[in-house]
Amino acid sequence: MLEFELSQIAFPMQPVQSYSTSWADVNDALRKTSFDSHCRMGNPFRKEVDEIVARQLTNDEKLVAILRLIQSKIT
Repeated sequence: MLEFELSQIAFPMQPVQSYSTSWADVNDALRKTSFDSHCRMGNPFRKEVDEIVARQLTNDEKLVAILRLIQSKIT
C-alpha cells in the first residue's frame, strides 16, 4: 500500500497554505486554543481522591471509589 500526505498548496498569486506541520507547530497551534487551558487545569477532586487513596483499600477498590466519585460530580 502506498500513502501520500498533502503538505501544502501553492496557487499563483495566493499565499501558500500548509497542511503538514512539525510537532512543534502542532504544539504552538494547541497553545493558541482553549485546549491549552484544559491541559493546565488542576485536579478539582484532589482532596477527595487523596482521602480515598489513604484508605486501606485494594487498588481495584480505590479505582472503583474514584470512578464513582467522578461520576457523582459530573452527572
